[in-house]
Amino acid sequence: MATGSSLLWIKCLPCQPCSPTPQTPLYDPNKSSTYAPKMCDSYCVCQGFDQCAFNKSYAGAPRAEGTYGTELVRFTAWHDAQKNLDKVVFGCCRKTQDLPGESLMTGVLGLGTGSESILKRIGPRPKFSYCIGDPRNPFASSRLEIGEGATLQGVWTTYVTEFGLYYVTVERMSFDGLTLDIPSSAFVKTPAFDTGVILDSGAQVNPSHSNLQPQYYCIHLCFQDI
Repeated sequence: MATGSSLLWIKCLPCQPCSPTPQTPLYDPNKSSTYAPKMCDSYCVCQGFDQCAFNKSYAGAPRAEGTYGTELVRFTAWHDAQKNLDKVVFGCCRKTQDLPGESLMTGVLGLGTGSESILKRIGPRPKFSYCIGDPRNPFASSRLEIGEGATLQGVWTTYVTEFGLYYVTVERMSFDGLTLDIPSSAFVKTPAFDTGVILDSGAQVNPSHSNLQPQYYCIHLCFQDI
């Protein structure tokens, strides 16, 4: 699940160098009666192909490539009722490159606010909540709730959506009562795309970014012993 991306994609057969996870085999569109390829139309601009292609890159080198399709997506509600969304556009991944934790993942559920997001199909004001299990326990599970079942409690802050992303205002950061030595100017959003602070549950910080080096190592030193 990634809040910094809006595209839902899964590994499809055939896929290289993809491998199935212990719990989930690779998706075979040829065995689905509800799958349909997304052909070239107003949705995408094609160059020499009949089917819409996607090439999703993430911070650093990770990349997923494939074609677009539509499929029936079924959600199980908290009271065991089911909700079906037909003709959901998704990416059928045929090739991956340098994806972190690839052996444990079958795809990415993008919950950003872009036009491709499945949240656009949930309702006019969709909401979701994500409870993270103990990362030190290999048997712990996390829980994602979308729609009316999402319970929002505790401390909250407002956010602004732009470029399909969730921007928040950060004034300072502290750890264990200690305010980190990071100037507030590092968090300011300007009209430039690569400024400000976003909530991205699927990103890994790249410390080689010249603008982030001092701040990254300051935060890294605080968390390295956890």
